[in-house]
Amino acid sequence: MGPEEDLLRQAKLALEAIPAPVFYDGHPHKEQYPQIILDMENSQDEPDVLHTAEVVKLTITVDIYVDPTQLGTLMRLNREVVNVMRRVKCLHWFSTFDNYSGRNFNDEAYDGHSLKRGAFLFDYLVYSIPERNDK
Repeated sequence: MGPEEDLLRQAKLALEAIPAPVFYDGHPHKEQYPQIILDMENSQDEPDVLHTAEVVKLTITVDIYVDPTQLGTLMRLNREVVNVMRRVKCLHWFSTFDNYSGRNFNDEAYDGHSLKRGAFLFDYLVYSIPERNDK
C-alpha cells in the first residue's frame, strides 16, 4: 500500500468517529445532510529532501455539507473535523501532520437546493521510511 492510499484510509477511519456519514469523493451516495466528503487533493512527483530522508507533502480535502438552517451544526462539525484530522497519521509510513486551512461557503446540491459547506485542506508530510510497529 502506497502512502497516499494509507493516509486516505486512516483519515476515513478517523472521520468515522464524527456523527455524520463519510464518503469518498466521486463514489455514489445518498444526498443526506450533514455529510462529509473526503478526497486526496494532490501528490508530488518529485519529493523534497529534508534531513536526508525523502518526504512527500500530501493534501487531503474534507468538505462538510449541511442544510443552510444548520449553521451551528456546521461550526461544531468543523471543530470536530479539525481535531480529528490533526491526529491522523499513516499506519505503514512515518508521517506527521503539517498544517491546515479552512473556509465556509454557500453551495448548492445537485438538485439545486442551497447548502452550507465547510471546506478544509489538511497537509501531511509522509516520509519514505516505513512505520515500525514493534514499539
